[in-house]
Amino acid sequence: MNTQRSSPASRAPQPVIVIVLVLVIGFHAGYSPGQLREIVSIVLVALIALVAARAARLQAAD
Repeated sequence: MNTQRSSPASRAPQPVIVIVLVLVIGFHAGYSPGQLREIVSIVLVALIALVAARAARLQAAD
């Protein structure tokens, strides 16, 4: 049993930080708004997959 879980609140800002970084770097690199929207949607899908995998791993550990 894993007793050293971090609280959900401590992990919550991470996806937001990733999305903001993608937007800032993409804007600075000169991508168009349509390209940025597509990149952010790909990043969101990847983040959702990571969260689902983490939840499944934690559930399997219990």
